[in-house]
Amino acid sequence: MATPVTYTSFMHRKLFCIDRRGSSKHCNGQQQKGCKIKLFRIPKEELLRNQWIAAIRRENWLPTDHTRIRCKHFIVSKLDASHYASGQVECHHQRLVEREHTKKKTLAFAAEAMMCLNTDAVDENSVPGTSTQTEVCDSSTQTDTDVSLLQGILATNGHFKAQLDTLQKEKDVLLNDVVHELNKVQYKNVELKNKLEDPDGKYAILMESLKQKSI
Repeated sequence: MATPVTYTSFMHRKLFCIDRRGSSKHCNGQQQKGCKIKLFRIPKEELLRNQWIAAIRRENWLPTDHTRIRCKHFIVSKLDASHYASGQVECHHQRLVEREHTKKKTLAFAAEAMMCLNTDAVDENSVPGTSTQTEVCDSSTQTDTDVSLLQGILATNGHFKAQLDTLQKEKDVLLNDVVHELNKVQYKNVELKNKLEDPDGKYAILMESLKQKSI
């Protein structure tokens, strides 16, 4: 991969050369400070990496992450295309343009896939929540999808109403039970009070009437 860099006096990387015949040697070329050069990294792909190392022809040597090869040793008209990774573009600007184009193309495909999702199951004139005739909620002018949606809402409302009615009935039964228990407690309290105040049973008739009312 070619990376344009500015050569400075502080750069101490080892640069190795591959000429048009495939031979290699240590590069002792001098570069002036501030000049523009292109440096190629050794490919990471195993097959291409081995080809580059073999072309450099140095014994007992392996490239490091800092190893670069200067662009002047690559002649485009003579360079073997296999030395490049598949799909690699020499010009950095062209690679960026191609990458951006690929990204936009991928997003376009994704958007198209989302738009086409379930197109066989949904009719193009049956968009959920959209009336094709009028904005007034009239069942005669709704599409099949709108009618199904309204039917679903009505069924849900009916289900909740039935549950509410059941809870209301249970509440009424519990309330009646509470009232009945309160009447029984009140009756017992009055009965105990009368026994304490009138042991002879002068209020028996009154108590009987209260008992009948509580029942």
